[in-house]
Amino acid sequence: MEESGMTDLQFKAYTRLIIKLLENAKSQPTKEATDESLDELIADFKDDLSF
Repeated sequence: MEESGMTDLQFKAYTRLIIKLLENAKSQPTKEATDESLDELIADFKDDLSF
């Protein structure tokens, strides 16, 4: 079965979500909390890229 990819609208929504998550990580009160947020985001990206 072939994957069809994302529409432009889906890609924009996904990009907005990424920006929101990065802004959340940036606003964390400590470096440790920022690192934890970024680690979760990285793990999510890796999961999304798994086939």
